[in-house]
Amino acid sequence: MVGEVVLVNAYKKFFREYFNFKGKTSRLDFWYVILSLLILSIIPTAILSYLIFGSLMSISGGGNVQEIMEITFLNIPIFIIGIIYLFLFVPVITMTVRRWRDVGLRASGIILIFCLLVLIVILGFIIHLKQNIIIDFLIVISSSMFLITLMPSQICCTNSKNRISQFFFCSKGER
Repeated sequence: MVGEVVLVNAYKKFFREYFNFKGKTSRLDFWYVILSLLILSIIPTAILSYLIFGSLMSISGGGNVQEIMEITFLNIPIFIIGIIYLFLFVPVITMTVRRWRDVGLRASGIILIFCLLVLIVILGFIIHLKQNIIIDFLIVISSSMFLITLMPSQICCTNSKNRISQFFFCSKGER
């Protein structure tokens, strides 16, 4: 019963702070929402994958792509699932940023990390780097950001006078 109340409160906060980048999100609230969204997304993703895989198998058997799309009504589930995922995209990003801020990252550091991710992908397409290099960079940065969500609150706060650490991390007195 207590877990249900915490989950409901976490979802209320998740939707109430749809565009709020400035607040904080506790580790418990963050993971309740993320794991429940992951579990809830398994069913529609599995159904959609089945429909797409079945359609691809029919196409390889000589069927017409347009006929298969009309027969399986693939456009409707793709549209509905796409709308749901787009609706949840913004609050997941804002909640993740709030979680990183709760750990002790500054907004300037978060923005720089996002810019690096986008820059790596863009450079990869422009320069035609090997895909493995792009994927390796994305895995390293994404894994680091994932590990930050697992950390306790204010663990990254620092008393350092170093400008680089002050750019990325909050000082202990700020909290």
